[in-house]
Amino acid sequence: MQERETLRTVLEEVFLPLHDHVVEKYQRLENRIYNEMPFSPVMYSICTTLLPRSSANRLSWFFPISAIDLSPSIWTGNAIQKALAKNDTVIWDTIYIEEDYLICRGMEDDRQSYPAALIIGDSRKPVRVRLRPAQRYRDKVVELYHLFQTNGIPWVTPHLPFCYKFFDIVLADNSILLDLSAELEIKLEYDIKVFSCRMLRDIIPVWNLCHLDIDQEIFPVPAMDKKNYEYRYILPDPDDGYLVCQNNLEILMARREKNDLIAISPLRNGLHWSVLQFMQRAVSETEYFEYPVYSNRQQDNFAGRLGLHYGALVRTKAELLRLLRSFEASEYMLFDSVQISAQTTRGETYDVNAFLKDELRDRENLKTMLLRFSPLDRGYYLNRDIMSFLVSQVQLVFPEYNCVGVLV
Repeated sequence: MQERETLRTVLEEVFLPLHDHVVEKYQRLENRIYNEMPFSPVMYSICTTLLPRSSANRLSWFFPISAIDLSPSIWTGNAIQKALAKNDTVIWDTIYIEEDYLICRGMEDDRQSYPAALIIGDSRKPVRVRLRPAQRYRDKVVELYHLFQTNGIPWVTPHLPFCYKFFDIVLADNSILLDLSAELEIKLEYDIKVFSCRMLRDIIPVWNLCHLDIDQEIFPVPAMDKKNYEYRYILPDPDDGYLVCQNNLEILMARREKNDLIAISPLRNGLHWSVLQFMQRAVSETEYFEYPVYSNRQQDNFAGRLGLHYGALVRTKAELLRLLRSFEASEYMLFDSVQISAQTTRGETYDVNAFLKDELRDRENLKTMLLRFSPLDRGYYLNRDIMSFLVSQVQLVFPEYNCVGVLV
């Protein structure tokens, strides 16, 4: 009996501390690996909503996606001739169509024209106008993608459901603009009655991305190679994500430390550079938004960071469900089922990352991955846009399939 008691005492005094020491070592190793992956998708989350044009600058953390939306275009004959000479499209107005994506997709494919009139001085000239998707917002997404690539940051697909419902109003035939007076201001009157109940004007899409211009007047420190110089910028908010804009050829590379952004340049002084800041804020109780705020926020955890770092692929239905549930957008959609089919189908979604053309895959022989979702609010006009964002995330993980979504 005494020997058993002695053995128990020895085990408690020797092996239990050893067990605690091993657990502590593993915990420290996990924390070290976690901290060595500085990329956090939360830092680069993109929020978006709609604001009236007149109050688009009233918030400190929302900015117009396209700066030209702040003031409507004023067209004169001279301005029109310059635009036509550069093969630019004369955009008379931009409207928001508050309709389901399938209706908007039909409008994109439709070449229908509508009656309108050019107001030139005291005269009216009848014309026809068309609705064309506002491409400038989609172009901003492409620019953002290239910025992620040049900074070596994994791509974070933006969730911008509003941007696919803006349409530019353009003339069906620009030949009528060739002989206009150079000085007169020209206006366009139109009445698209088919969508008048859902057509909104003077609202613009905004997001939480802000451009910062940095003027480094202080002397930099020599870089490790003894040839270039390090410019250090103290980040105004370390919880935000930052991307160095590649509009300065004097910047050789950039990196981020915990609270600093460092640019490497051969210039000995006077470097001017710009940074794109992802302002991570929460909607306060004093802020009112007529339209909901959507984001591409994803849960930040060790498994998620590990997958992003090493490119781990989802191969089970349970992992696919975990991926979808990790996004805030899944609060509006319930994942129902998935089906693999040899038949090609267009589905009810669009690919937010359709501009990614450098993937190594056989596009002609792709099987279709059909994802079914059940919306919480079946009558909501943004259901298919929210579903498109989630399906686009799955498409990044499964490039060997053509991923589409449908509502059930």
